[in-house]
Amino acid sequence: MKYHRVIQLSVFLACLMVVSASAQVPFLLHYQAKVAKADGTPLDGPGYTVSFTLWDAAVGGMNLWSQTITGVEMNKGVFHVLLGGAGSTRPLSELAWDRPYYLEVGITGVAQFTDRTPIVSVPFAFRAQDANTVGGRRADGTPNNLPVLNAEGKLPGTMVQDKTLGAAQLADGAVTADKVAAGAVGNPQLAANAVGQANIAAGSIKAAHVDDNQIITRHLDSKAVTSAKIADDAIDIQHIKNGAVTDAKISSVAAGKVFGQIGTGQIADGAVTQAKLGGLRIASGRAQIPNGAWTTISFGKTFSAPPIVVATATDGGKGDVVVQIHPSETTTTTFKAGLNGGWTIDINWIAIGY
Repeated sequence: MKYHRVIQLSVFLACLMVVSASAQVPFLLHYQAKVAKADGTPLDGPGYTVSFTLWDAAVGGMNLWSQTITGVEMNKGVFHVLLGGAGSTRPLSELAWDRPYYLEVGITGVAQFTDRTPIVSVPFAFRAQDANTVGGRRADGTPNNLPVLNAEGKLPGTMVQDKTLGAAQLADGAVTADKVAAGAVGNPQLAANAVGQANIAAGSIKAAHVDDNQIITRHLDSKAVTSAKIADDAIDIQHIKNGAVTDAKISSVAAGKVFGQIGTGQIADGAVTQAKLGGLRIASGRAQIPNGAWTTISFGKTFSAPPIVVATATDGGKGDVVVQIHPSETTTTTFKAGLNGGWTIDINWIAIGY
């Protein structure tokens, strides 16, 4: 004989994780329905066994939860039970309740109703949904679209996506020493020309904030680096990539001269090596000039253009000795030097160029 549910009266949340001072109220679903035979005669009497199954789809899908309740009484076809108690395969509180669920019901020896009923919200549950975000904020008070600061109240470097932090995202003076965790800012985190003079608070850049070899030429706006931006002894040799320091990167510096921008206090001993200077080359040495004659001397390296050469005599006893550099004989690899007399003495020389 065929049976069917005449009316699905209600499926609603009885309690939703309400916590009192003394105990936690159980998470239960109240289910009520009416069952009748195909001819409309309602079922009646005690002793029915009713099974319930929750699925994540109306057809097919995954079995998320089930429960079988015995001794159910039918009163003119109407019965009601509380789901989620004894006999459940898992507590209903373990379900996420963040997507549609479908309930399938069966009565042992009577019928298995394969048409699944969607679990729907009661009106006040729509307002309860806001508890997930607390008006757009997480329960800890942090807006959902912001990362969480570390235990020191700083932004971890791992929270910054590569090449997303540019000048437009930083307010003037926003980057101070206490805002940046040690080692957090590396090469991948900086967009090209992202760091400008206005973005750096005076004295905020210290050695602990910069990973070795992370600052290269393309990260700095022209004239972004001034002495006020750098704490004393902050920049050491390992912090600067070879060739990164060019004239354009140093504020108010013209043609290789540094006045008033980077002082002794800002540069650690031995920090500036030839490899750190963008394109500038220096050669020096000692040579002998026999009988004061014009002598060709090699630089020991090749310049891109003839460099400037300066030389002095090593024999201080001959005060009238003048070392002469031939003006038209300086090339990219050699120069000619002579004396204003017939002496044979040594000279010290230095060449500076590109």
